[in-house]
Amino acid sequence: MATQRRTIRTINVETRPLVAAVAAALHDSIPEHPTSKSDARRVVMAGAVRVNGQKWSVPSAPVPAGARLEVAIDLSRLPRARAGAAPRPAVQVLFEDRHLIVVCKPPDLPTHPTADPSRPDLVTLVARQVGVAVDELGVHQRLDAGTSGVVLFARTPEANAGLARQFEARLVEKVYLAVVEARRRPDLAPGDAWVERAPLGTEGRGRRARVVAVPDGGQDAETAFRVRAREGERLLIEARPKTGRKHQIRAHLAVSRLRIIGDERYGWSGPRSRMMLHAWRLSLAHPVSGEPLAVEAPVPPEFRFVGDEA
Repeated sequence: MATQRRTIRTINVETRPLVAAVAAALHDSIPEHPTSKSDARRVVMAGAVRVNGQKWSVPSAPVPAGARLEVAIDLSRLPRARAGAAPRPAVQVLFEDRHLIVVCKPPDLPTHPTADPSRPDLVTLVARQVGVAVDELGVHQRLDAGTSGVVLFARTPEANAGLARQFEARLVEKVYLAVVEARRRPDLAPGDAWVERAPLGTEGRGRRARVVAVPDGGQDAETAFRVRAREGERLLIEARPKTGRKHQIRAHLAVSRLRIIGDERYGWSGPRSRMMLHAWRLSLAHPVSGEPLAVEAPVPPEFRFVGDEA
């Protein structure tokens, strides 16, 4: 078979091990050649990867977000996708103009590429849907894979800069809905509200890592909660995070002795169809025009409670 050499150039979108960054680059750039994490590891160890112009060959080395990645590969050594493979699904667009695109992320879809190149991700799906390269989308949010709802992307440098300023200044208002198991909180009723300000830190490593409240050295975090409805031992909770920490709502609900249904990492042990957390509304100033912009993702049927006003 003839040699088919190609160099893939991309921008790493998040801090992660080199093998994961390379796997994501291969998945995004050559979808006709499905590659595995093992394929990516072989490419790295062969010395075919450069980060910011320097050769890197350690698969576990952490690549910082924003780093320039170059991967030199021989396509003739990679498998091709099966004929008739199912196309990736379209993502529901909630708002779109020249500068922005706002979509509704389905549950159980990662926001960014993972180490598994066969697994779809939101950033790649949106980029392909609007016909741009992945690194042309400005990503300022990241929903956990199990969370559904509103995700906003910048499409121009002007919008990217404007969004960065607003997110950094905490001017973007985010509203989530969560369905929680509340056997340990019989005191809570519709209309009850509270603010959780527990600082957060990480406990454990790898897939077992969790974000938990810590007495010292944690990141400041604040979430406002309100009970919207109650049905027996289930509550529909509205959450408004004032900060943007990883797993913030999940961890703060755990502090309040409430477990999101389906969230096994934070204590749910019953039947699971999905994690019941939904990014419902996003409000901000348009990063270019300055006009108010509010976008709402449809409330999934499983989040609808009797008596709730949503």
